[in-house]
Amino acid sequence: MKIVSGKQMQALDRRTIDGGVPGELLMERAGTGAFEALLEFIELLPCAHRHRVVVINGKGNNGGDGYVVARLLAERTGYEAIVYATCQPDELSGDAKLNADRLPLPINVCDRLPDDALRPGAVVLDCLLGTGISGPVREPYATIIGQINDSHLPVVAMDIPSGVDADTGAVAAVAVRADLTITMALPKIGLLRGAGANLCGCLRCVDIGIPATFVDEVDSAAEATLAADVRPLMHRLPSAIHKGDMGRILIVGGSADYPGAPMLAGAGALRAGGGLVTVACPSSVGPVLEPQDNALIRKLIDDDGRGTHGPVDAAEFADLTADKNVIAAGPGLGGSDAALSLVRDLLGTDKPVVLDADALRVCSDCGERLKARAVTVLTPHPGEMARLIASCGFAGLDTADRESQASTVAKEFNAIVVLKGHRTIVAAPDGRAFINTSGTPALATGGSGDVLCGVIAAVLCQLDNPVAAVRLAVFVHGLAAELSPKGMRGTTADDQPQLIAHALQQLSPLA
Repeated sequence: MKIVSGKQMQALDRRTIDGGVPGELLMERAGTGAFEALLEFIELLPCAHRHRVVVINGKGNNGGDGYVVARLLAERTGYEAIVYATCQPDELSGDAKLNADRLPLPINVCDRLPDDALRPGAVVLDCLLGTGISGPVREPYATIIGQINDSHLPVVAMDIPSGVDADTGAVAAVAVRADLTITMALPKIGLLRGAGANLCGCLRCVDIGIPATFVDEVDSAAEATLAADVRPLMHRLPSAIHKGDMGRILIVGGSADYPGAPMLAGAGALRAGGGLVTVACPSSVGPVLEPQDNALIRKLIDDDGRGTHGPVDAAEFADLTADKNVIAAGPGLGGSDAALSLVRDLLGTDKPVVLDADALRVCSDCGERLKARAVTVLTPHPGEMARLIASCGFAGLDTADRESQASTVAKEFNAIVVLKGHRTIVAAPDGRAFINTSGTPALATGGSGDVLCGVIAAVLCQLDNPVAAVRLAVFVHGLAAELSPKGMRGTTADDQPQLIAHALQQLSPLA
């Protein structure tokens, strides 16, 4: 999905209205979509935290969208909705005034929220300022934004957190810190750049009916991956499908220090739809492995008690790889010479290969081999990317932005690069970059990358387009964190495989 500036979005709105779609209808669509996304967010919260919704509206169309949401809350739900506004309805104009007049609730006009407005049990809907703001926030908005941030309540922002510049993500003075941002039509640059990327929380995008032909004509420096981009990839499975059709996956990893890592990858692969998943690990760590899923096939490779992968002879290597559709190497592997030698041998096969963790070390001396391969996926976190850049001699790339780093490495190695972290970047071999929009801090736990490695391997088996497959896998992994009932702090990598299944179902009824 294209990323646009605030001005580009305003132009698309105007062009759509000039083309015959009433502004009133666009606002109703925006409010209805936001209402549905808000309900999904609220229903994931424990009951104690969702007694009421406090809607805080400004003077513009952002506030008009808020009046639509408040009306729908009153008409369609049992949630108490309380509306505060920075101006009287008769100070509004156009579609915003129309929807304020339709509201079957009192509008509490204030320059500062009452002391009891943001008491525990409320969810805040920020509709103060939209995408047109630049520069410092003025009063009374600055005071109200400060109150919202000091409340420590769940906050949902309409279109963009108030105070964030839609074109840059900059914050001149103060801005709302949101847990969810519901943006209209297309993601704004400011939601993915600068401070805005850290303030918007989770991201949802509402289709308000901007014609696709108009969007196609907009220049965009980058693209984002949202639910609308990956839903079409979730096709119906044939009734006669069998386990072999769902992909035969080999996970190579594990060591005395990290015996569970390949098991996490294997569990992720299974829950993402992998049909037959084999985990190859050193024999001396085999007895301590307790897979989450009994469906995992374990292949113990003799290691003479070293606790790390050793040499594999030709017959055993052929037995490991011959019937596999995708190979993932690296989770918990360690950096021994023998283990990395095995990875180099895996790159000599014609199978799609996912390189994770210590397996990425081979990139420094396997550049030509990588360039010659059809499908290779590299999944570094920022520290691993820094080491990869240094070891491969990419001059000046260490100070470049994340998109440039991922794109350059992808083009250099003819690989798909997944640069993990907040707003994970997926870069294609031709250099195109896609910013992932799913995920929460719940992923900041050991083993998350291992699970993602397995999910990528499984989805590669299911789609003909490798770049699309990786974008889907990364988005699903992030969405799984958003759906966790154990919250930001309580979710571990052991929880994530089960959540992968829920994320797939959230995206498609055909999952």
